[in-house]
Amino acid sequence: MTKLAISGAAGRMGQRLIDLGNQDVQLKLTGAVEAAGHPKLGQDAGDVCGIGPIGLPIAEAYEDCEVVIDFSSAAGAQKA
Repeated sequence: MTKLAISGAAGRMGQRLIDLGNQDVQLKLTGAVEAAGHPKLGQDAGDVCGIGPIGLPIAEAYEDCEVVIDFSSAAGAQKA
């Protein structure tokens, strides 16, 4: 199982990637990341993307992952 983090998790593409990653049995979502001060920080990533709670809060950083998909802004990517 591949551990996956999504950067830009609260944006449209990030939300879709959270949904798809949650459905894939070969993936384990271990990170949902947004920039410091983002209003969605601390909220469950599943709730933010409309699929219901998945037990993964949106955070400022990711730790335990093997793959990161980055759909943040260019400024956000430089801070990661």
